[in-house]
Amino acid sequence: MTRILQLTPLAKVRVWFGEKLTAGIVAEGVLAASLPQSADSSRPKTAWAIGVEALVPRGGRAEYGLLAVTFVPRDSGPIHVEVPHSSATGTAWAGSLAGTLDDVRTGLPHEYAAAVLESLSSAANGQLSPGLLRVSEAAHGAAGSSARFFGKLGRAVVALAALSGSETLEDDGVAKLRTILVG
Repeated sequence: MTRILQLTPLAKVRVWFGEKLTAGIVAEGVLAASLPQSADSSRPKTAWAIGVEALVPRGGRAEYGLLAVTFVPRDSGPIHVEVPHSSATGTAWAGSLAGTLDDVRTGLPHEYAAAVLESLSSAANGQLSPGLLRVSEAAHGAAGSSARFFGKLGRAVVALAALSGSETLEDDGVAKLRTILVG
């Protein structure tokens, strides 16, 4: 299921669950971290795949990024986070929300990977059961992407994964995404 949601009159986000929008990441390396096992064993142990692509205009430029993450639960142990990184000169991707506003390429450049690792680790700690949290897709813009914005995308993915059954993507999800991505 893919949805495009308006965060503000100009800012928009595409959210998808369980599918792929790009060819994925051709990894040149992987950054990884292990988080201590949560003392809360009541966390749901469900596998998921969530992607977030955002375009947030800021005056004369627009912040842009795409990040998709998969989670595979385990019965015990730590939360292991893996962030593959790639060349900044990935394949051009014409299907982006940025359209002609930016030169969008698939992959996650190394300079953004550390911010993604930090944001996923911080957001997942206490929110997820033991398992493997791994970046599966990414795309970045030549002008609109930054480590800071990719950190926000990591927090947005985990926030969507943590939505409870009573929260909806259109109401609670949009409010959470607006707070994280637009500020």
